[in-house]
Amino acid sequence: MKKYILLLILFSGTSLAASGDQATLATVASNISNNIINTLGLVFNIAYLLGLVVFTSGLFLFYKNGNQPNQGHLKPAVVSVFVGAGLLMLPTIIETSLQTMFVSGSEGSIRNDSQFDPQL
Repeated sequence: MKKYILLLILFSGTSLAASGDQATLATVASNISNNIINTLGLVFNIAYLLGLVVFTSGLFLFYKNGNQPNQGHLKPAVVSVFVGAGLLMLPTIIETSLQTMFVSGSEGSIRNDSQFDPQL
């Protein structure tokens, strides 16, 4: 039970303290959903960085296999490249899946970046 109270304070405390007015259930839910979206962005950025590191290490293992053949560097290189590519594609796959299932029309993106407006 203490974990849930701590999570509630963690997710909604900063926004409620800044507003200064009476918090309703709707504002608490809105603050929690905004913080979850920001946390999702953080997870996306971590996946990009880890994917880049793992993919680069896979390329280095390919290079190492070229310099030292028959030393057993090929299998980890292939696995690292595929895992790194998967981590690099994970945020795009999640965002596309969420938009396909839960966003109708042109409601926007999960991320807070600017969208292309064809009417400009």
